[in-house]
Amino acid sequence: MNYDTSYVKSYRDQLIIRGYGITKYNRLTIRDVASDNRINFDPNSNVNFGAGFNYKWLGFNAAFNLPFINNDDDKLGKTRFIDLQGDIYGRKYLINVLFQDYKGFRITDNKMYLPQIASKDTFFLKRDDIHTQAFGVNGYYNFNNRKFSYFSPFIQNEWQKRSAGSFFVGGYLTALQVTTDSTLLFADYQNEFQSNVDIQRGKFSTIGFSGGYAHTFVMYKKFFVTLSAAGGLGAEHSEIKSAENTPIISRESSINFSTFTRGAMGYNTDKLHVGISFSSNINTYREKKTTDVIYQFGNVRLYLVKRLNINKGKST
Repeated sequence: MNYDTSYVKSYRDQLIIRGYGITKYNRLTIRDVASDNRINFDPNSNVNFGAGFNYKWLGFNAAFNLPFINNDDDKLGKTRFIDLQGDIYGRKYLINVLFQDYKGFRITDNKMYLPQIASKDTFFLKRDDIHTQAFGVNGYYNFNNRKFSYFSPFIQNEWQKRSAGSFFVGGYLTALQVTTDSTLLFADYQNEFQSNVDIQRGKFSTIGFSGGYAHTFVMYKKFFVTLSAAGGLGAEHSEIKSAENTPIISRESSINFSTFTRGAMGYNTDKLHVGISFSSNINTYREKKTTDVIYQFGNVRLYLVKRLNINKGKST
């Protein structure tokens, strides 16, 4: 047995059935380093509902859009998207894989400094022409794998019986492409930036190392809170073209910063798991030392899980 039974109880020989609600999100931000002015581009995200199962090493989840809930396209704009986010869990490792293809964003602005937004007294401007494609892989090694379980809060086929934590290290690989029909920032927006930002197409790719710490706090035996955070530093290759389709920047390498956070909280019994979880990944690409291009993605899930002992033997 490769785990400490005083800390972890396994249900991997049982059938795990779950129903869940999920919302996935991403955000593209252009930030001026000197002034800290920024413009956020957000898609019109949906709330989806689905079901899934796990048994031994096999697992599958599928969620679907319910149109009568996600019916705000007229107000917030229409987003066409493919968003695939998957996790591969092992006793000693965690691998996160992402592929996103989004077209159709809106401009959101927390500081309200854009004159077009302020004059219309609203928080968005539709940008149907913005198209992003992203791919990413994160992998981590769990040092305290005998006492700390990633399965427990996120797959629900184990139960973290006692509080425990673990340091982890790993690496990441990302690729991002942003395209528009004209330019990402029109002239009125560029006046708010001290740097001369003019982007029609941007390509970014990174490779780096990261590390962090995760901990599950168990309270009153059945309640838990899990927090996990990692920071990364890597090498970046980027290429940006202006509206005239001429290269502005083409660099072999620069510095990339990445953060990867996730967490969960909920309630456990031998037959039932109720919980909520989140994950968030932020990649920051710095261009010409004056402008940050920031891409953030993640999801929030609400679970109701049933554990069914379909074998004659008992779980340990």
